[in-house]
Amino acid sequence: MALAKKQRETITLDHFSTNDIGDLFFFVDFFRDTSSGTGRESDQYGEIYYHLHGSNIGLTFDEGNLLKGLDLGVGLNQGTDVSVALAGPRLSFNVPGFKVLSLGVYAYENFVDVFDRKLDTTYQATIVWDAPFAIGSQKFQAKGFVDFIGSQGNRIARQIVFSPQVRWDIGNAMGMKENKGHLGIEYTHFDNKFGNKGVDEDSASIFLGLKF
Repeated sequence: MALAKKQRETITLDHFSTNDIGDLFFFVDFFRDTSSGTGRESDQYGEIYYHLHGSNIGLTFDEGNLLKGLDLGVGLNQGTDVSVALAGPRLSFNVPGFKVLSLGVYAYENFVDVFDRKLDTTYQATIVWDAPFAIGSQKFQAKGFVDFIGSQGNRIARQIVFSPQVRWDIGNAMGMKENKGHLGIEYTHFDNKFGNKGVDEDSASIFLGLKF
């Protein structure tokens, strides 16, 4: 069963930084539903993750190995009607053609549920990728993520969130600084949304990204 069609405008602020100790990533979406008949017209949702680099506790790998790093992470997903805490390891891989390729496996605990259900602790497995490529003089990125979330109890279905995107470096295309402006397309599929079996959501977006 697909959800009703609607249009949405979104502004996203995101951040990534890394140092010898660890790395920090977060984003916040501010969105407004513009279709007629929508219940909540505007809202926000955010996620934050911090990973401690395993090299700080002696988890190192030879340069050139398939396995590049093993990090330990914690995260929080927060919205108006949902709050989830996560903790677990993340593996990073050396694969030709990929700037980033990682697999995180986390314990997943709901503290607030959109339907006020009593949900079991489960897992979330997350694959993240970023693969730059070029067509002639034009530079692009194929990036995205997929989350696999386990069942959280009787009649609570497993969930999948799949969100690939392709970005075109418009700064480079206009002869300016690279990797400062992107025009992109994104597709998102949410399978069994919020654990409701057969309730799926699909969306497509065109976006402009600016890096400060």
